[in-house]
Amino acid sequence: MYLLNKFRNFININPIARRLFVKIVSPFTLPLLILQNYLSISGYKQRKRISLWRKNNPKSILHYKNGIAFNISKNKASVSKSLIFQSNYEFNETNLVKKVIKPGWTVIDAGANFGWYSIHFAQLVGQNGNVFSFEPVPETYEELNLNIKLNSCQNIKTFDLALGSEDGTISFGVSNFDGGGSGASSRFLKYSKRIQTTMRKLDDIIKEQKINKVDFIKADIEGGELSMLKGAEKLLEHFRPKILIEIVDMHCQRFGYSPMDVYQFLINKGYRGVFIGNKYTEEKANTSIDELAKPNVTNLLNGNYFFS
Repeated sequence: MYLLNKFRNFININPIARRLFVKIVSPFTLPLLILQNYLSISGYKQRKRISLWRKNNPKSILHYKNGIAFNISKNKASVSKSLIFQSNYEFNETNLVKKVIKPGWTVIDAGANFGWYSIHFAQLVGQNGNVFSFEPVPETYEELNLNIKLNSCQNIKTFDLALGSEDGTISFGVSNFDGGGSGASSRFLKYSKRIQTTMRKLDDIIKEQKINKVDFIKADIEGGELSMLKGAEKLLEHFRPKILIEIVDMHCQRFGYSPMDVYQFLINKGYRGVFIGNKYTEEKANTSIDELAKPNVTNLLNGNYFFS
């Protein structure tokens, strides 16, 4: 341990040695992480399934966690790359949904991205439950469906459209940066590829799909959250689902409203909101939702909120 610490300190204070060390080690870092993930898989059937996938998709990079496999996209803007380098990706929120969502539930995933939540939802609701996932960005929509196929999820239905307060079209800016996001607020970005996609009201889709209940909604659409909620007023009043929603000041401002507008919209519907933040840590995994602290409504923090 002494020699290891001495070596680490030498690398840290010597720029030339640090660059040389990174050059030597970096080619092995990702393969070792992949091997570590593979070895963490418990059960013969799971390993066989992943091995078969790798055989049929030799260039794929997989991340395996919580009994779920994810393909790491080569798309520079894909959020899926975060799985490799963030061991606690969406940790607090994932712990919360595991505690809240029950078998047989119907879940809406607005802004499904590459499928992190959708696939967790599919596991939690089981064969008697349903997940309806919405992702309007074409490349990300492909990622979502690939990961659904990889995990053999039969209870997820996907839609390549945006959710809003009215029917029509919306223009999106898709980030070109590594790990960059795309969403409603990205239509304001100057340097990004632009696409147009269909926008629908969630109330209309619920009626068309003959969905007879909605128990949970997760919304992370980078500024489009209030518009989505306004297009789901009948749903909220009739089914009163629990809601996990991202509220970020910068995204809200781009649409001309404040985080308080989102918070107050749901409070006016009879909901009670709590800020997730770091309240739902591993140490508090058994904490009741009612024990989570209420947010300071005069100064809402950026992040995810749970409404019930």
